[in-house]
This record gives sequence, C-alpha cells and structure tokens, in this order.
Amino acid sequence: MSKIDEIRAEMVKAMKNKDKDRKETLSMLLAALKNKAIDKRADLTPEEEFEVVKKEIKQTKETMDLAPADRTDIIDQCKARLAVLSEFAPEEMSEDAIRAVIREVIAGLGIENPTGRDKGKSYIEHQAEQNGTSYKAKLRAAIDRLLPGCSDLEDLLRRLQREGYELKRGKYISARAPGQERFTRLKTLGADYAEEALTARIAGRPRPSRQPQQRTGKPSLLIDIQNNLKAQQSAGYKHWATIENLKRAAETLNFLTEHGISSYEELTERCNGAAAATARVKAALRATEKEMERLTLTMKHAATYRQLRPLYDQYRQSRDKEKFLRGHEGEIILFEAAARELKRLDAVPLPATQRLRAEMDELTARKAALQSEHRKAQREERQYDTLRQNVEALLEKPREAEPQRQRNNELE
Repeated sequence: MSKIDEIRAEMVKAMKNKDKDRKETLSMLLAALKNKAIDKRADLTPEEEFEVVKKEIKQTKETMDLAPADRTDIIDQCKARLAVLSEFAPEEMSEDAIRAVIREVIAGLGIENPTGRDKGKSYIEHQAEQNGTSYKAKLRAAIDRLLPGCSDLEDLLRRLQREGYELKRGKYISARAPGQERFTRLKTLGADYAEEALTARIAGRPRPSRQPQQRTGKPSLLIDIQNNLKAQQSAGYKHWATIENLKRAAETLNFLTEHGISSYEELTERCNGAAAATARVKAALRATEKEMERLTLTMKHAATYRQLRPLYDQYRQSRDKEKFLRGHEGEIILFEAAARELKRLDAVPLPATQRLRAEMDELTARKAALQSEHRKAQREERQYDTLRQNVEALLEKPREAEPQRQRNNELE
C-alpha cells in the first residue's frame, strides 16, 4: 500500500470518529503528497514519500518555533499536528546505531586509524592503494619517470601513449591504462600533475606543491612551536617555524599600526564589534530566507487555489455533493488544503501574482547582498580573532619570562 492510500484510509477513520484536527492534518499531508506526485508526473517512491513527510514535519516545527510564547493555541495545534505526522515518518537511526555502521564499514576496509587520505575512496581503490597497484599510483609513477627527458607537454603525452596509455583530450587531459575501465584526469592525480604544473616542471620550475606560499600581507596565526609535534621531532621544521613566526608577528604589528590599534583593549573592542556585525548580518540573512520560504509556499498554494477554484465552486453548487466529491476527491482535497495554508500564511485576501513575483525578486536581491556582506563580515571576524590570538601569544612570553628575571635578580 502506498503512503497516499495509507493516509487516505486513516483520514476516512478520522472522519468517522469525528476527529476534526486529525482529519485536517491528514488532509494537508495527503495534499502535499499528491502535489509532489503531480509535479513528478509519476508515482512517488517510498523515499520520496518520506521526504514529503519530513518536510511537513520541518515546516510545522518552524511554525511552532516562530509562534509567540503567549499563543498557546498555535503551539498546541502544532504539537497535535506533529504527533499525527510522526506516525508516517521514517524511523531515525540512533547515534549508537550510526556509529556501529561506521565502525563496521571502517573494519571492512581494513583501516585501523582513519585519516584524511582515506576519505572518498572506494573499497577497491583503498585495497589497490594498500597494495601499490592502483591505476592512479601507476600513472603518477609513469609521469615522474618520463618527465625528466621530455621537451614539452606534447612530448610527455606521446611517451605515455607509447607506454600503452590511451589519451582523451577535452577541457582536461585524461589517460587510461590497458585494462582500466574509466579514464583518469591528470589533474586528479594531485597539484603537481595538472597540465600547467606539468608544463612548469618540464621547464625546470619547482613543483607547485613545493613552491613557497605567496604572502598576502594579512596576518596569519602564529605556529605554536612548543606544542607542535612536528617541531619537536624535526629541527629543520622548528627552525623554519621560528623564522615564519617572526614574519607573521611583523605582519600582525604592521596591521595593528595601519588600522590605528594601539592597545589590547582597542583590539578586543574591534573583535567584539566584528563578532556583533557578523551576528547581525546572519540574523538578517536568516530572516530573509524565512520570508522567502513563506513567500514560496504562498505562491505555490495561490497557484493551486486559482487553478481549482472554479471546480470547487461547482462542488459547492452541486446538489449531490457526495457524487461530485467521489469524482473529484483529489482536487477538492488540494483546494481545501491550499485555502487553509493561505489562511495560515496570512495571505487572505489572495495577493496578485505580479505582486508576489515582485516581492520574490526583491527578496532574492536582498539575500544576495546579505550573503556577500556576511562573507565579508566573517572574513573580518576571523582576521581580528587571528590578531587577538597572535597578540596574546606575543604578550604571553614576556609575562612568563618576568618571574624568571625576578628570581635571577634575587639570586644576584
């Protein structure tokens, strides 16, 4: 039995029991499922039916969260609606069950301690990587072996073809080894194997992955050398990190000077101001998105209302309403659900279509502007937070050294 048939049967039971609230909730859910099936122009899969149910639950929860605290009638109505909707929702996996599945998959892949390098790999690719037989590993090795004697990129590609690789040219160059099912784009082998990188390597320039990072002049977070495991294990890395910290400290001081920040208190005020600005823009963006969601629902239900209103008028004027309803049950349910939703969305009387579209265009433009402003505010907040952490790290060392100097003076 499909979810639509199941809900229709439950709705009949609710009508017989004269449970008006349950009947209205089921009618609304049935209308949403039928709308989805009409949009798809085919029967819904169980997964698609569950998605519709979860969407209705989400919208009801949002309505309850946005309701004023003194509107207990709306809150109680939403709670009753959620209780009905939850009967048709898929059973969610518990956190323990999810963890158990993850552990089982990891164990099946033979991974004891997962790292970032294991992400996104299939089981076959992981096994090949472990055995050193993956097509990507072989292609990298072939390129590294052939590249020193090549005059240009075309020469390298010809040599790969002589090694048995089939090449495909397009936006990106791809290669396929004998017996390999799919082509491999060279750029997916790593930063050193993109076309531009290979051309640079043939010309004698260093690999992109080994080129020094260009400094932007913006402050970067100081490296915590004392607690950095790599710095403790490698004297060379520790030496590099010490010099790098001096550069980052200079960038931090230059930034503070250029922006007129002369004390830690002023920096703290800037940090708090940046955080507050980000929060304000985020709240405005969220409010705009909520308004767009409300307007999208209004436009959808308004279109259904206008389309089915003539049929519903015929139903109201018919002498044998039960007979008319049997022939047009789906359309009547959709119309009544649309009318209820428009009332809930405070869209009565029905707004003009042009007005709704103009309002949506305005909200879309406002959202784009707020998104740009939010990204800018986040960058500024992160920048000031980095400055604050650097200043605290720079001020901490003298403070730690002060008691030692005092003890030395006492001994003298």
